[in-house]
Amino acid sequence: TEHRMILEEDIRKSLISKKAKVFGISTITVSSNNALKIAGIIRETNPEAIIVFGGMHPTMFAETFIKEKEVDFILLGEGNNTLIEIVKTYPDIEKITKIHGLIYEKAGKAVVTKKLSVKDNDLDELPYPAYDLVCEESLPLLPRFFSSKGCPFNCAFCSCDAFYRKSYDDYRIIFRDPIKVVDEIEYTYRKFGMEFYCFGDLTFMSSKEYGHAICHEIIKRNLGHIKWWCQTTVGRLNHDDLTLMKKAGCAQVGLGVENGSQNNLDIMGKP
Repeated sequence: TEHRMILEEDIRKSLISKKAKVFGISTITVSSNNALKIAGIIRETNPEAIIVFGGMHPTMFAETFIKEKEVDFILLGEGNNTLIEIVKTYPDIEKITKIHGLIYEKAGKAVVTKKLSVKDNDLDELPYPAYDLVCEESLPLLPRFFSSKGCPFNCAFCSCDAFYRKSYDDYRIIFRDPIKVVDEIEYTYRKFGMEFYCFGDLTFMSSKEYGHAICHEIIKRNLGHIKWWCQTTVGRLNHDDLTLMKKAGCAQVGLGVENGSQNNLDIMGKP
């Protein structure tokens, strides 16, 4: 409500008041230095706590990132369930090192525990995001819903594909139940009254069957007046797809136009 940027002192005061024992930080490369700075404050204010990193940068550069003094563990891939397991296991650090899908340092070397299977990620079992905890400065609410995780393609330049392939030996795109996707959309709308939302899928309509089912369910529940955005690849959507999506509320589609040369696209493996 003060309408100003969050300062380091704000973070420090919040960390002191929380007194948590397990902290989870997700970061991409451009914010990794700031993330480590926050982790340093955690070390000062909560010296007994453990700090768990996840996300794109820690996963992709895990073998070097784990050597940072502010990092205790790194979660590979989707860390939702793994982080809960860590919290339940704390303070038994030795037992935590046996949890699958982790990287930690021992005797100066990165130790990788047994990888999880992509099948361990049941997206429909995850609780809905606690948007009621979002600070007022971030309003109006712009929720992001996922109907899938991963991508069926493996473009040479894509960090997302590399992220998942490093995390899971059996990696493949996984989908949610279309009914449960719309359940979440409807719940969020009824509770928070959002006027616009996004689909976070890397490639919306990667499965026409799933994409069409979601759109039909949105229309069936009279939720097509809420506008939404998605992203996909050039050439994936035809006239019938777009007509259905528009009826379901789609107002914007982001397309990955990486290069004007088909030869270059072929070299990159871009469909």
